[in-house]
Amino acid sequence: YFFPRLSPIQFSRLGLQPLSFKSARHYSRTMLGLSPLFPPAPKWNIDQVPDLTGRIAIVTGGNSGIGYETVRVLLSKNAKVYMATRSEERAQHAITDLAKLQLPGQVEWMLLDLASLESIKKFAVEYLIKVQRVDMLFNSAGVMNPVVGPTTKDGYELHVGTNSLGHHYLTLLLLPALRASAQATPDQPPRVCFTSSIAHRNSSPKGFDPTDVTGIHTSCYVPAHTRAYGQSKLYNILSANWFHRHYGKENIVFTSCHPGILESELVRDWDKGLNAIAIPLLKSTIFYPAHMGAITQLYLNTAPEAAGEGGSYYVAWARKYKSIPISRNERVQDAFAAWVNEQVAQHAS
Repeated sequence: YFFPRLSPIQFSRLGLQPLSFKSARHYSRTMLGLSPLFPPAPKWNIDQVPDLTGRIAIVTGGNSGIGYETVRVLLSKNAKVYMATRSEERAQHAITDLAKLQLPGQVEWMLLDLASLESIKKFAVEYLIKVQRVDMLFNSAGVMNPVVGPTTKDGYELHVGTNSLGHHYLTLLLLPALRASAQATPDQPPRVCFTSSIAHRNSSPKGFDPTDVTGIHTSCYVPAHTRAYGQSKLYNILSANWFHRHYGKENIVFTSCHPGILESELVRDWDKGLNAIAIPLLKSTIFYPAHMGAITQLYLNTAPEAAGEGGSYYVAWARKYKSIPISRNERVQDAFAAWVNEQVAQHAS
């Protein structure tokens, strides 16, 4: 996978031995920095999530994939969960499935379309009136299209508009609820986890360019849709780091994570052309079950020992790691945050 295809005889002439899958995986972890792709067995698991009685969570995209798995675990630990999604039908179907499990927590659906700044604003206003406090915010919803072209209701490229702009704006609007939690339980600070991806490494070397927010006009070896998705995942890390710098001192914990390479609905539209061949192959080799994708964000938002990890980036399964250097550049973080404010002023004032 990482080397030219050589026969055993060619390997021996070079003084090399063909790599087994196990050896290749070890090599990729240690020498190529691809540990997030091939994580070791978890040392922390969902059974270690503490009791969450009295704690309130918002999970975006909670009706499917890792969002659903996150909701399921939170309910099993007695939390009150608000499932924030755009489809009431799919949310109610998920809630029906969860009810069959007879979990002790409570779940309620609220309408949130991250592809609409007005919808985000309406959700936040209703939430602040209705609930007023949030202890755990999981910014886990996302799209990963096999093409570039679809846009949000406000005209932004779908990956950036939904995955990045939407979640940054949502977090801004929910700061009053996060502050209320910090004041109510100072020994249990509220936490926000932005679900990013190892794909942030496919982003533009510029980090953020307001004239090319998707990064697709920068020369690169990856397809446009891969660049746009990777760019949106870089912005998730920029957001987490920016919020940590500006609001971490208020006893609010902001983190980001790569949840793992997972078999989830994120690739449900990847069924044409070469993708129809590649995705089934990947599912049988490097994809992990969706429920494992909840491990890292649950660790960051619930584990007592993670309360001091503000500004950190984690990978599967609950391991601290370094995101690319430009994601830690404060100037780039500030530029993206300023751009978000400009877009909000235009479309959601």
